Amino acid sequence: MDKKARGLKYKRVLLKLSGEALLGQESYGVDPKVIARVSEEIAALAEIGVEIAIVVGGGNIFRGAGLAAGDSRAGGGGGSGGARAKPGCSG
Repeated sequence: MDKKARGLKYKRVLLKLSGEALLGQESYGVDPKVIARVSEEIAALAEIGVEIAIVVGGGNIFRGAGLAAGDSRAGGGGGSGGARAKPGCSG
């Protein structure tokens, strides 16, 4: 364990960034200003010894690309991206 992290309440964190949060003022994709601010905050946590796992969502980006290509499944519900499992199949 990093000596700097000893006094912290949480020494490990999982940060989930939604694609929508990364939009910022943009209508599509990611806002560079948001990325810069978030990366500075993550760097500050790492500097004091916090271990950070990051999950970045991008469903809004992929769904937008699918809609532009005419994919009717791109709207997806429940996070499946519109994919449907065949009856009797698992996984």
